[in-house]
Amino acid sequence: MFGPDTGLVRERAGKIVADMAGSPPDPFGYTELSMANLKDDPSRLSDEARTIGFGVDRRLVWLRDANEGAVASVATVLADETTTGFVLISAGELAARSSLRKTIEGAKVGAAVGCYGDEGRGLGELIRTVFDQAGVGVSPDALAYLHGNLGGDRSMTRSELEKLALYAGPGGSIDLPQAMALVGDSAQRNLSDIALAAGDGAHARMDQALHRAYREGSNAIGILRAASRHFQRLLAIRAYVDGGDDIGQAVGRLRPPVFWKEKDLVSAQAARWTRRPLVAVLDRLTEAERMCKRSGYPQEAVCNRVLLEIAQAGARRQR
Repeated sequence: MFGPDTGLVRERAGKIVADMAGSPPDPFGYTELSMANLKDDPSRLSDEARTIGFGVDRRLVWLRDANEGAVASVATVLADETTTGFVLISAGELAARSSLRKTIEGAKVGAAVGCYGDEGRGLGELIRTVFDQAGVGVSPDALAYLHGNLGGDRSMTRSELEKLALYAGPGGSIDLPQAMALVGDSAQRNLSDIALAAGDGAHARMDQALHRAYREGSNAIGILRAASRHFQRLLAIRAYVDGGDDIGQAVGRLRPPVFWKEKDLVSAQAARWTRRPLVAVLDRLTEAERMCKRSGYPQEAVCNRVLLEIAQAGARRQR
């Protein structure tokens, strides 16, 4: 399991552990290793994979937070036909040229599963699944708002949805004001703060929001997608204005609606940013997300650099 959505990596890996070793895991049929374990003893992964579990059909070995330093140990396990255990490896984003990823994908007994942020149809299905399991309804406007303000990290998204479900209770329902109020104070609002600060050219405010987002578990791709959603909405406002609406009317036509605390900021930015620079910003954000997925560059560095460029453009528009 690998990918930028660390929450989804943890969720899927955790499900495999629960299915194979129980919850909590049976200590006789399960062991967990870290990169520190392999650094001290590179053969540890192979030794654990060959160990016969007591009272279990197949022993599970989970190597967590793997990186390129695990290549030799992983290659040894994959090449050993006497291995009886099941080896689960979880990692962050691995570029297509990653040696670890290539080693696993090239093995007959290995498979690499990418975990990317929830979006589009997948995000909608996750929202409905969580609410259906809790016996909670959701209005179309609330569903649209959640769809526009969640995604990027599975654990954060699920946590927000479960909070809403707990608030509504079995048989209850979530409407738009409730969704905006409860999700509006979450870590997802912090992603919106980053985009708003970049659009304003407020470097210090953006840096604070970025540090807070990383500290709370957000990843670079989730931040870039939140910024893209913001500038897409600004572009939609400009289209309405170019069609004859004033700024207030154009902002009011957005669905899901703009969070009430952000209306003044969004309106001011829509008045300053015109269509051509907005399209350029969206192209740059798309390029940055592609770099995060396909290159060996540090994701946070790519994300921070493009947001700094946008903030510089935003500052010029304040003059």
